[in-house]
Amino acid sequence: ASIGVVMIYFLLEGIILTILARMYRRKFPFYKGLLNMFIGTFFSNITPSSSGGQFAQAYTFSKQGVKVTNAASILFMHFILYQIVMVLFSFVIFIFKYNQLESMTSHINVLGLDFSVISISLIGFVINTFVIVALFLLAFSEKLHQFIVTKGISFLHKIKIIKNKEEQVIKLNTKVETFRLEFKRLTQNWPVLLI
Repeated sequence: ASIGVVMIYFLLEGIILTILARMYRRKFPFYKGLLNMFIGTFFSNITPSSSGGQFAQAYTFSKQGVKVTNAASILFMHFILYQIVMVLFSFVIFIFKYNQLESMTSHINVLGLDFSVISISLIGFVINTFVIVALFLLAFSEKLHQFIVTKGISFLHKIKIIKNKEEQVIKLNTKVETFRLEFKRLTQNWPVLLI
């Protein structure tokens, strides 16, 4: 049963990557999405902090005929959808199964302080919710986009982390604008989102 559940998970991840890739390349075959998922899973599991998975997937997409910029967009959309679903599942569990969850978990001792698993889970839930809300605001608010780019770069320039302020503002503006376009493309494509 456990092996079956893992295989279903792999299959669904492959389907998700295939559907997102077909937004850029209509005839992207399912087996390539499945292969990309296996490569991403492998590299996530052999690199520290799962840092190599998405790089390997972007490279694999480029070898499969998807532009690197589109591959980055696909992986970013996958990340956003994953975060949204995680927050929704967590919300449903906290609302409907809170008492059962609390009775099944114990306390964790960190630096002499006792924390319940529920309180740590709630902190994670709040952080993930904040990230999703911030991404939505960044995608749809031009003013927030400009504020973050200009003030953030200025602050980093003042504390001597960034040397060439103007060049970094242009680079970050380009990245944020690309993110905004891809995020809008995702939110306007409801059939893909629902699937």
